[in-house]
Amino acid sequence: MAQAVEILGEPGDPGLILNRVRGRAIWMTPEYMPTTDATVALERVQQALILLLDNPPVTPADLAPLRKALAELLALVDDCLRHWLGGKP
Repeated sequence: MAQAVEILGEPGDPGLILNRVRGRAIWMTPEYMPTTDATVALERVQQALILLLDNPPVTPADLAPLRKALAELLALVDDCLRHWLGGKP
């Protein structure tokens, strides 16, 4: 998941970037989500990917909704991991 966020930050053709991100995000399913909020955030990522399939990105700005959805999901999962590992929530 973190790699997908990193890929979105790279310069290059938005269509190729989307394909690389999709390849990294494809394994993410609700069974791996630690909380209900993370599952909802995953659904937002999936919706953003579907929208981009329907309207392929032309500019890097077209990837912004996907970038935001992935960042939110990553933050939720990171927060859960910190909490479960005894860190501060």
